[in-house]
Amino acid sequence: FIACIAPGRLGEIAKAYHVKKDLGLPLFKTIPSVILDRIFDVYFLALFSFIGIFTLSLSNNIRVGSFIVITILVVIPLFLTRRKVLLRLMKFFFSGKLFNKASDNILDFTEGLLKEFDSFKFIDILIAFMLTGLAYLSLFFSAYMISLSMHLNFSLLTISSFVAIGNIISFIPVSISGLGTREAVFIYL
Repeated sequence: FIACIAPGRLGEIAKAYHVKKDLGLPLFKTIPSVILDRIFDVYFLALFSFIGIFTLSLSNNIRVGSFIVITILVVIPLFLTRRKVLLRLMKFFFSGKLFNKASDNILDFTEGLLKEFDSFKFIDILIAFMLTGLAYLSLFFSAYMISLSMHLNFSLLTISSFVAIGNIISFIPVSISGLGTREAVFIYL
């Protein structure tokens, strides 16, 4: 429920809290799986969004703007998975008088997160990515079947691009659970 009302899908972190509560694990051990899940979502949706941006009849301004937004969403996780970059960012944001007492705890928590990311095995990451892809392909196919039932003449690739672009836009934290942003994309496309 929290994931539905928090902007920018920040409520997904509630999953990590529930795993922590149910299994008694520290948050720095449960949050990496949620983060990895979000990263996989962004990359898979970005792939289909890029396809849609260049195959749909969109104005150049929309193409350029969409390309920039999607590129930023793809590049940010790459930087945040770099140990030195993330630690520098955390020290920059959480140093000073405001976070004086919490600064060491935040940095220790960040170190724990990074160690958990390092413990993931390639095969586990590959399986998780493939499951994410399968889930989105199922979503795209369902949307395609709905469009056919409504006698809309769009290809599976076009429908997949619509859904991917709508979902990418819903990540932008401007409303509750992306409400309105996704619909606006569908109306425009």
